[in-house]
Amino acid sequence: MKTINVRDLQRRFKEVSEQIQQGESLIVLKNTKPIFRIEPITKNTDKEVFMKAIKDIQFEDNENLSKDADNIVYEK
Repeated sequence: MKTINVRDLQRRFKEVSEQIQQGESLIVLKNTKPIFRIEPITKNTDKEVFMKAIKDIQFEDNENLSKDADNIVYEK
């Protein structure tokens, strides 16, 4: 599985999200330590439950990242 650090994830969010939509999974690193995994929603995943869970997520550190995430999540 490929890895990406937090800073690169922030800078390349749109590109990374497209890779995830194509089926790729990534481990996100902070100071070389894995902190979480990003993976695509599969047919086996309940998309409605997932959408409710992430509906209120806000990215406080990067206004553009939040807008990019909203555009991807809500398919704008």
